[in-house]
Order: sequence, then C-alpha cells, then structure tokens
Amino acid sequence: MRSKGERTIRLWLAGAGFAWLLGVSQGGGAPVPQVLKGSTPGSAKASGMQASVSPQQLRESPAKKMGPGQIKSTPKKSNPHAASSPLHASMTAALRAQKQAAEAERSTILASQRMAPKGPGTGARPLTPGRTMGNSIPAGPATGAMRMSGNTITPPAPAGLGMAQGPCLRPTIGTVNGQAKGTVFTPDPQFNLYTIKGCMFGDTQGQAYIYGPFATGQVSLQIEFWSDTQIIAKVNPQVTGELDQSNVTLVVVPSGAPQVQKAGFKFYAVRETMLLAKILPSVFVPAAVTDMANHPVLAQYSSPGSGYFPGRSASVVRDATSVFNGGQDFFDFSKMKPGFIAESMVFEYWDMPPEQRVNFQENGVSNAEWVGDNIRVSWKMQHFHTSPFLTAPARDDSQSGYALNVWVSGPRGVSPWPN
Repeated sequence: MRSKGERTIRLWLAGAGFAWLLGVSQGGGAPVPQVLKGSTPGSAKASGMQASVSPQQLRESPAKKMGPGQIKSTPKKSNPHAASSPLHASMTAALRAQKQAAEAERSTILASQRMAPKGPGTGARPLTPGRTMGNSIPAGPATGAMRMSGNTITPPAPAGLGMAQGPCLRPTIGTVNGQAKGTVFTPDPQFNLYTIKGCMFGDTQGQAYIYGPFATGQVSLQIEFWSDTQIIAKVNPQVTGELDQSNVTLVVVPSGAPQVQKAGFKFYAVRETMLLAKILPSVFVPAAVTDMANHPVLAQYSSPGSGYFPGRSASVVRDATSVFNGGQDFFDFSKMKPGFIAESMVFEYWDMPPEQRVNFQENGVSNAEWVGDNIRVSWKMQHFHTSPFLTAPARDDSQSGYALNVWVSGPRGVSPWPN
C-alpha cells in the first residue's frame, strides 16, 4: 500500500498538471509574457510588487508583450475649429477683397497704356524688361505727369492714374491695392497681385521688395509693369521658409535714383499641411496614475513612435504588474510657432485579442477627441493573470498603449516647433 504522503504528492502533481492543461486550452496558444531582461524568475509577484528595471528595459518590455495584429485604428478626425477659426476667415476675406481691388486697378492701368499716343513725335520709348504690354510707353505728358523745373511733378489729371493729391516733390509710395497701409503681401497664387501707386518711380524699370524680420532679410517682388507713377507686381511665388509678419516695409528702388519706402504692411505665408514627424515632449501632459499596489505608473513617451507604433508622430505606453485605472492624457499644441494649427489626427491603440483574454480585466476606454486646437486622449488598461506551473511563478501584467499621427497646417517650409 502506498503511504498517505505518497498519495498526497501524486494528487498535488495531478492537480498541477490539470491546471496547466486548462490554462493552455483557455489561452488558445497565447504566449506567456516574458520576464523583464535582467530580472529573475519570481521577482514580480501577484502581490503587485514591481521589479527594479532600467528605463531602456521599461521601454522594451511592453513591446515584447504586444503582439502583431493587436493594433486598432480610428478614422481620421479633422479639427472642426481649424477651418472655421476667426483668424483664418478674416485673413481669407481680407486677401480676397484686396485681390479684387488690385484686379480693378490693374485693368485701369493697362487700359490707359493701350490708349496712350504712339508713333514718331510722341516721345515713345521701348518697354523695359518685365512689362507685359505690346505697345511702347510714351515719355513726357502722355505718362500722366509733366516734368517741371526743380524736379516737381504735376500729378496726372485722370482719376486713378498715379498720385491724386498735390505736387510730388520726391519719390513717394501712395497706395498698394488702393490702401495707404495694412495691405497683406502673400505669395499665395489665389491672392498674389499688387498695384503700387505713387510718383517719381522713373520710366525705366527698377526693383521692388518687402523687408522685415524675415529669415532671408527681404522678399522680392516680380515686376509685371513699371511706369513713373504705377507698378504692377507679384510676390515671388517661390518664397518658402518664412513666418507671417505683422509689420513689413515696402521698398521701391527706381533705376538710377534713390529708393523710397513705406512701412505698415503685412506678410502672410503660403500654407501647407504636414504630418508631424515629432511632437515635443513639452506638448505631452500625462495623467498621474497609481496602481492598486500604490506604485506610480509612468507614461513611456516616444516621438517618433516606437515599438509597435513605429513612425507615428508619438506613442505612449504604460506597463505594470498590478491593476491600474484608465485615464486621460492631453496634447497642448499651443506650443507650436505662431501661424500653425493642428488640423487632423489618427488615433491608434493596443487591444488584446479576445482569444488571449485569460483571467482578464479592463479599465477605461480608448478614444481621442479635439479640445479646441488640442487633443485629449482617453486610454484604457488591460490586465491578465497567468497561473503558476512547476517552477514558473504566477504572472500579472497590466498594459496600456496608444499612438497619434497628427497633421498640422502652417507656413510653407517652416518647422512648427521653436528652436
């Protein structure tokens, strides 16, 4: 007969084997979570005590547990505030209005040149480079101004041609697109047209540009038409790498004469939409999280994304042994340079497949939403427990992981982040 002790050992082994088989059948072949590199088996107990590991091991461990095919994605969400922002609407309206004024003035200027006298005896001279008219521009009275002694210029009689107030004693810029100040210069092809009126520009084409706190110091204007009192021009459409400016100066440089300038204008850069390759850590505002064992659960922030979220604008992973509650993180895009706005996003999150949910617990929800021009991410925790078998200890894992791809709109060729 077998002793009572032998029967007890055999019963224990049979029970352990049955528990192992039951765990395998329930797990559907789920991989056993790996012990952190550098730790010893049994160092992380079901009581919730966490092993002491390096930051690099913390970053690596969640990626080892998150298997392929477990990433879910939400549809791309546009920022409803971006398209309807008052700043965008008011700027578009101002650019449209000044473009209409420029087109009207341009038509008047070119029509007046077509009606100017031509042929011998009229004082006509060939067009200078940059002019688009097929006819010559007469010098003298037909230009709308008579040269008097002392370099005094009598303004043209017809309304809308050049300056309209008093004699001109020196080169002067009067208006741009009909406005004495406040006109917005932009290389945006939808609105890029400018009529400059003044006097003593000379009949030979010179140069014009705007200057201010630009990265390149100044931005050139391309001349379409030039006369002593009127210029038609466009901002160089290839301008890139410049921010918006609220106070720039227009400079007209006549050929062989001193330049003239006028302040009080603005610059609005061409916009482009870009996928953020990086989101500065200062933008990320994590939730403060503590697990059931009263240990802090740190947010492991990566930008660009890492692990199973490579190439995303940013990823966030949390990992612990004890259960912790879901929470909310915040991304503050007011940290970007002026002129940039977050335009759209795609939210992805790690989710354990149903067939692997053994001894499973879940807290929270996974979602991302716009809060003004910023993003609030709600994330959930998923916990599972593995039963002990022979020398393998019980194992508890609590995980949360998500990523964001964010597109922003702003001045072309400029990084959205401060240096």
